[in-house]
Amino acid sequence: MDESSRQLLNTMQRNAERLLQLSRQIVDSNKSEKEEKELHVTSGNIGTFICSLTENFQFIVHQRDITLEVRHEEVEDGYFDAEKIEKILYNLISNAIKYTPDGGHITVYIHTDKQHAYIEVKDTGIGIPPEKKENIFKRFNRLDTKMNVAGSGIGLHYAQQLAHLHKGSFTYKPNVPQGSCFIVEFPIHREAYHKDEFADNTSFFTTTSILPNPSSTDQSSKEKKATLVIAEDNMEVRNYLQRLLNQDYHIMAVSNGEEVLECLALNVPDLILSDIVMPHKDGYELCRIIKASTEWGHIPVVLLTAKSDTQSNIQGLDCGPDAYVGKPFDPFYLKAVVENLLANRQKIQRIIQNLTSGHISQEKIHETMLNEHDHTFLEKLHAQLDQHLDDEEFSINLLAKELGMSYSSLYARIKSLTGQTPQNFLITYRMNTAMQLLKSGNYTVSEVCYKVGASSLANFSRSFKRQFGIPPSEVQ
Repeated sequence: MDESSRQLLNTMQRNAERLLQLSRQIVDSNKSEKEEKELHVTSGNIGTFICSLTENFQFIVHQRDITLEVRHEEVEDGYFDAEKIEKILYNLISNAIKYTPDGGHITVYIHTDKQHAYIEVKDTGIGIPPEKKENIFKRFNRLDTKMNVAGSGIGLHYAQQLAHLHKGSFTYKPNVPQGSCFIVEFPIHREAYHKDEFADNTSFFTTTSILPNPSSTDQSSKEKKATLVIAEDNMEVRNYLQRLLNQDYHIMAVSNGEEVLECLALNVPDLILSDIVMPHKDGYELCRIIKASTEWGHIPVVLLTAKSDTQSNIQGLDCGPDAYVGKPFDPFYLKAVVENLLANRQKIQRIIQNLTSGHISQEKIHETMLNEHDHTFLEKLHAQLDQHLDDEEFSINLLAKELGMSYSSLYARIKSLTGQTPQNFLITYRMNTAMQLLKSGNYTVSEVCYKVGASSLANFSRSFKRQFGIPPSEVQ
């Protein structure tokens, strides 16, 4: 048995032992709110734990060309509430990514002594003006910027509350010469916590159960394709789901629906796997928001729940998920559901990426593949591409401006619908149009070349053959 399978089995055993506690959590949301205000301290290595958290952001920062690194000195084992620290760090790193321009740098620095842990999150983003510093921790206070960043203004206030609950501090200072630096400090020695503040299993977090095998990380990341967001407020179930799916997909793991929406503001995933009963925003409400959105409505949503009564099932189906899986679930069944939804999505992407304005008007295609929002967007997209088809200088930035969208929003929308980057989709669209023109028999290869904005006949022939496997001269 390999190490990954062993970790999954160990986690399954722990979940079996805590199944009754989890079921009570799901049917009693008030208990979740109460537990939010309590500490559940476990023993482990804070450095290893934070390294594992930053792995969830690697796909996002790669897309934005942002460098995210973790630096640490000798980090000793200690005692901490992993769920509280996870929420604080997730908030800080998410904010750093949102407010750091593409190509920037984010550093998470970890240091411990025998008594305390110190975590700094530094970025090279837009920073906070001196006159705004006094209010950044106030509830609903937001920093007005030209970056048009989505958010509710509760994140820093919430993180500060969690740090104080953890008997620590949460402070801010400018990152010289540019950006922000947030510092979290909290005790890690056992004597700092009352006996009632320790979790039932005080050694849950170990080095082997948190950090992936370094020798296999690079290889497995090359093979991963799709990105999944997992929303589950129970930390152990969340870790289990992450390990179950981590071998095949990029994973972003969060604890509630609000954090899913924060993820969507940064990067559009290929699938969302969500629990139903969660604090702040439950799975039903999250699913309704996603399916009603013009930007996110195409994302497959899988809802997980321990509620098996008919009323709950009807309520779950009414909010429009693509699949509804009951707990406890068969891991092989869950993986099959995810694989099938992603495979179907990829088939649709391949069809959509080969549509032109002539195809999009067909009612059959509209009904079977595209919802109303996607259909309208593609009509506008194709109209702009047709209008500028012969302009070899026409860029994605100009396309975004014509459509009234930011570059990042356009990138996410085209990538999610077609599976291609906007630049590659522009080339694909031009070659598909070229094929239609050549098949009509009304134009020569040279005429078609310049009608689709190719810079030269050689470049056109090369791109055409790459897409269709034959040179344009052989089209009949």
